[in-house]
Amino acid sequence: MVAEALLRDPADDRSLEEWARDLDVSPRTISRAFRAATGLSFAQWRRSLRIHRALALLGEGCEVQDVAERLGYAQTSTFIDAFRRVMGTTPGAYVGASRDLR
Repeated sequence: MVAEALLRDPADDRSLEEWARDLDVSPRTISRAFRAATGLSFAQWRRSLRIHRALALLGEGCEVQDVAERLGYAQTSTFIDAFRRVMGTTPGAYVGASRDLR
């Protein structure tokens, strides 16, 4: 249920504790379920989802600031940092490199 909701809306920024409260389960229950199903923690899975969605949006020509907003990042710089940690480059550099390959 949590994964399905986040797949529909990656910008949903409810914490693990908020999800647990909304579903009337413990945060540990959700954590175990994510780890068992994906091999990732809740935070790791959400970060991966957002970066995957970012790659698609950037590939469609969306601006970095628009992607950050659509994915629920409060600051564009926070999105850029998250993207760089996962992808090893900034979104702008990624888009530029993608264009150079065409």
